[in-house]
Amino acid sequence: MLQIQLDETKLEQIYRDMCAERLAEIENEKVFWTTADLSYQTGIKSFVNLQKIFLQSDFPKFRLGVEWRFPAKEAREWLEKWWKTQKRA
Repeated sequence: MLQIQLDETKLEQIYRDMCAERLAEIENEKVFWTTADLSYQTGIKSFVNLQKIFLQSDFPKFRLGVEWRFPAKEAREWLEKWWKTQKRA
């Protein structure tokens, strides 16, 4: 017979630590990406190839002076939907 005993105090501390760590990650997330951030997030290093994505009319973006900015949450959602529609070799 297998018997397991759990230290509830220890489990609660682990849970609290994990929650605090995740909240810290969320607080550090960017609201807007730059083209460098978009390149990093997608793994696409070529600016020409990156433009093929973000210059699509429905990609969430705006210009700030001469630079592009991308709302991080909306861009991530768009990329996930877009990825599902792409044919893979």
